[in-house]
Amino acid sequence: MQKVTLIILSFFVLVSFRPGTRYYCACCAERGDHYTESVKIDKEKLSLLQEMKMNKGTDIYMNEGEEEWFKGIKSIENAYNEWAGTDTVTGNKFFSTQSNVTAKTWKFSFTTANGKTGTLNLAIPLKMESFGVDIHEGDENSMVVLYKEYRIKGTVQSATGFCSSGLTKPASYTLILQGRGNFCENATDYTHWRLAIKGAAADYILMGTFNTKE
Repeated sequence: MQKVTLIILSFFVLVSFRPGTRYYCACCAERGDHYTESVKIDKEKLSLLQEMKMNKGTDIYMNEGEEEWFKGIKSIENAYNEWAGTDTVTGNKFFSTQSNVTAKTWKFSFTTANGKTGTLNLAIPLKMESFGVDIHEGDENSMVVLYKEYRIKGTVQSATGFCSSGLTKPASYTLILQGRGNFCENATDYTHWRLAIKGAAADYILMGTFNTKE
């Protein structure tokens, strides 16, 4: 009986690790993979978010089709325009950012090039959306690398400094974490972030990058 059991177990081990099967690599993505799902922000996911370390340099999103980029942070608009007119070569950023993630709050602390400060305290929701897609890079024999996002939506709990004028009325946020990788999550997979603040008195978008050095 023991010999029969050993043979059966050996068969399943060989099948599970046979090249060309889905079970050969639990982390690996396949051609054509695409998913969107709601995931709970449990201790494991919270730990992942806490491991993502932001680089300090931060941009404000602007495009030619819109005129109002500073709604909710108007007090720094003139300073930004003056800075943008003088610092066009060095590649320095107008905003310097630090962040801190706790069990219930993601705090963004900003300092402008002229020394003004502001903070946003974002309530961390119970769930976030996880998105991934094969964007068909590389040849057929190369390993599939997914484009991935975490999309976190919630309310802005509070704000200080130059961010506070946008919180005279309730505001919400959408924080998108962008990266590349496979089905096994690592904080270093995520390279960019995009934070949109929207409400009756606020409508602006800030963008930055993560430090991906382990």
